[in-house]
Amino acid sequence: PQAPADGILKLSVLSKADNNSNKVDLGVGAYRDDNGKPWVLPVVDKAEKRLESDPTSNHEYLGVGGLPSLTGGAQTLIFGSDSPAINERRVYTIQTISGTGANMVGAVFLKQFKVPADAAIYISKPTWGNHRSIFQTAGHEVREYRYCNYQTLGLDID
Repeated sequence: PQAPADGILKLSVLSKADNNSNKVDLGVGAYRDDNGKPWVLPVVDKAEKRLESDPTSNHEYLGVGGLPSLTGGAQTLIFGSDSPAINERRVYTIQTISGTGANMVGAVFLKQFKVPADAAIYISKPTWGNHRSIFQTAGHEVREYRYCNYQTLGLDID
């Protein structure tokens, strides 16, 4: 069966069809210049050049957890440098291939180790079109929660 249409990607198609010269398509998280060509943020370009010139950088496989400086930095960014959870080694972070890859790894992991085993997985509404099927394929009951209030164009926290 065909997967349901992805609302975010549909926005990209609609944006391409729109002739308004002032439009900016931020739907898929990729920047493009006025000619429709990919535009790389200067900071990303600078980071790539820095990596290219680093003599310790290579193209070997990383360990299964990913690049320790990246995963450790992500932990600190999310939990804070003085986090008890990090200091007590209750947090483990892995690097994944993408957002979809991360969801699949997480879905399989949770299916194997979550307690209680029949607990539902909650995904945001709206979310990417493939999130529901990723968790359902791994065997989870999937429920949704709203976070967007379309009347106020704000967060739905009531």
